[in-house]
Amino acid sequence: MSSSRRSLNFAIGMVLGIAVSLGSLDASAADKSKHEASITAAEDALEQYTENDPDLNDHLQNAAGYVVFPEIGKAGVVVGGGGGDGILFEKGVPVGKAKVTFVNVGAQIGGQRFSEVIIFRDKAALKDFKRGRGEFLAGASAVAAGAGASASLNYKNGVAVMTKTSGGLMAEAVIGGQKFTYMAFTKPEPRT
Repeated sequence: MSSSRRSLNFAIGMVLGIAVSLGSLDASAADKSKHEASITAAEDALEQYTENDPDLNDHLQNAAGYVVFPEIGKAGVVVGGGGGDGILFEKGVPVGKAKVTFVNVGAQIGGQRFSEVIIFRDKAALKDFKRGRGEFLAGASAVAAGAGASASLNYKNGVAVMTKTSGGLMAEAVIGGQKFTYMAFTKPEPRT
């Protein structure tokens, strides 16, 4: 192979390498932007909770962690389901994405949107959440958000749940459970 041919192949290889690198930068910038929007939505939802109930801040500051689902949707006619995405915070720092899904069977009709904050009082409860063990929420009851509602938070297995309806109407008498998945960010997202 001639020297000029090798130089041309080298140049083409360099251009392709740079293009792949730039594409990777664009992908990671888009991924960070995607996380940033989710983090902002979770922080905004949490701000609404704490504005209505400033005492909730004590629970959050003393918790091992908490996950905020800014919007969960559900709908059903006899069989229903729903889900939403959220952000897990430890010491106020967003550390990963969470997803909730559920299927309900029973008398139900309609659709509803709500937000949810799950507070993990201790590291064991937080660890169970990260491992995807849904049973930590078994038997837990949610407290409706509002002024002074955090005083009624009932921790079951180190977990307390607060919800706030944001729209829709649903009549139900169902048996079903929420299933969670969690994926840590590669490194905690810095906040400015």
